[in-house]
Amino acid sequence: MFSDEFKEMVSSCIAESFRCENLKSALEKSAKIITEFYPDTKLWFAKSFGKRWCFLAGAGTDSFIQPQRIEYQDGYAAFLQNFSFAHEDEKAVLIDLFRIITNIQK
Repeated sequence: MFSDEFKEMVSSCIAESFRCENLKSALEKSAKIITEFYPDTKLWFAKSFGKRWCFLAGAGTDSFIQPQRIEYQDGYAAFLQNFSFAHEDEKAVLIDLFRIITNIQK
């Protein structure tokens, strides 16, 4: 169902996040790997403080397309800009990946 390249990208994100000392660097490295896999995209992570979102980490190429906010865990969200997935299941796997990285590093 998933391409070997996609599986390798997810594995790389997990491996890199285990090597990091904190959540910010784990999300930064993962965002870089993901945006290299999906060219011309931007991905950033934020933490909620009430009604305000505070930037944590991100990577990619900015475009003027409205980002999609995905609140993947209580108080945390990923913002995806200009993403188009080969399969909708890829998005679900990435959301699970964000949860794993956040739980491991927070």
